[in-house]
Amino acid sequence: MEHKERISQSSGQRGSIQPLVILNQLLQISTQMNHIDEMLSWMTSIFVQNFGVQVAQFWATQASSTGQISVVLRANSCEDISLPQNIIYNAHIAEIAGNMLSRRQGMPLQPVHTCFSTHQSTLFRRYGIYYSFGYFLGSDFLQPPSPNSQPGTEISTPFMASSILLMRQAPIREFVVTISHIMEQIVPIAKRRGLLLDPAVRQASLTPVTPPYAQQPLPPLTEIIPRWSQEAQDLRSQNPFMSAPPIPDKRALRFYQAIDGQKKLFEVAAQARLNNKEALEALQLLLKSRLIQLYDSRGQPINSSLFFNTP
Repeated sequence: MEHKERISQSSGQRGSIQPLVILNQLLQISTQMNHIDEMLSWMTSIFVQNFGVQVAQFWATQASSTGQISVVLRANSCEDISLPQNIIYNAHIAEIAGNMLSRRQGMPLQPVHTCFSTHQSTLFRRYGIYYSFGYFLGSDFLQPPSPNSQPGTEISTPFMASSILLMRQAPIREFVVTISHIMEQIVPIAKRRGLLLDPAVRQASLTPVTPPYAQQPLPPLTEIIPRWSQEAQDLRSQNPFMSAPPIPDKRALRFYQAIDGQKKLFEVAAQARLNNKEALEALQLLLKSRLIQLYDSRGQPINSSLFFNTP
């Protein structure tokens, strides 16, 4: 509990969080993960929530059953959901990610105009993105096919991923060291949890197989639907005249009152007149108080700890 609280309390001090705190949290959360993409998705959320990063992505190589190798986006988190997707997900960014994979090395922290095309960097600056940083992850261990792939279309592939982090302003001096230290531990933890496969099974993996996991990848934050928890509903049933449980935080109270069980996360935020940062803070407070539960668009409950640092 102490580690979770430290992450939450430090979230406003962008870049001040100790890597050990996040890595301890990752060690705990990873026991509930079934695919490497879930770990990458969790990491992008952590970078955006805690390090002043506007966009965090992981791209990786993927082999098909026909022998073709492609570069695919495996995880993506964005602080501002109004940022057009074509600005941060396009062929040029895929090319930059692919170059890192080919060279097996990252990109230094630098202004966007020094590493992206004139057109792309102009688009970035138009939306307030001025700095970028890239990191390379590689291992001879295998990443399983994507849970979203059609059976037989992908094969297990030696894990190579490139991370692209985009920022509005130059981060604090310790940023690169801190991020690099965290990145270095992703592969060892993924191996320990069985999210990357031992290369001894490489030969067997050349025959396409259905992934041995049933859990779907985490939905994006934009698709999450918050609903009142059973505990909150029980409180209302005990006192029908109570419009909401006692919630000291005014923003969290407005967020709670805007929930109708149908609206998605940021639709609720808009009705509650909260910006993205305020909405996420209110959401985490309500989750910690066990007053709400998160669901996907199919009505299936989501483990909120895979998105947020909640108990």
